[in-house]
Amino acid sequence: MWLNFSGALSILQKGKMQLVMLLVAWVMFLGSMFLPTHTMWGSAGWEAAWSTLTFPVRAWEPSAEYFEFLIWVLVIDLANVAQLLLPLTAIRLQRKQGKNLAFALCASMPAVWAFAGPTAASGYILWCASFLLALTAIPLNRVTLVTMHVVLASQYTFWLIFPMRI
Repeated sequence: MWLNFSGALSILQKGKMQLVMLLVAWVMFLGSMFLPTHTMWGSAGWEAAWSTLTFPVRAWEPSAEYFEFLIWVLVIDLANVAQLLLPLTAIRLQRKQGKNLAFALCASMPAVWAFAGPTAASGYILWCASFLLALTAIPLNRVTLVTMHVVLASQYTFWLIFPMRI
């Protein structure tokens, strides 16, 4: 994130190079949907994405832990939708637009990386890598960088308060 913010990646964030990198990130994201996400669960990426998308409805439970987990799930849903819309974001960024879509994608990215563990499989790793490649191609401003850090800090605070019971 800091290399991006400092401008060290600016050559990758302009013109055709940016467009190609964002489209490759999108293809990686789509590919991750057909690979296993975790060795313990054995579910494909699309099944994990569907489970996350339907979690608020299917797992209703009036507890503090549920609401904290719900926030994380909604941020993951935002990240998935933003990554799915990456070709639109890429085209709009080429036209000097698309800043809101890029912000939504970058702000939700830290939640993607918060669920890694020893059981992560190829689909999860490719899924995370697709977000990292997109982050490399999208220039960060100060507001986006601070938002990403707030999301990341809140995720780790959540996991400290409610450790995963896998």
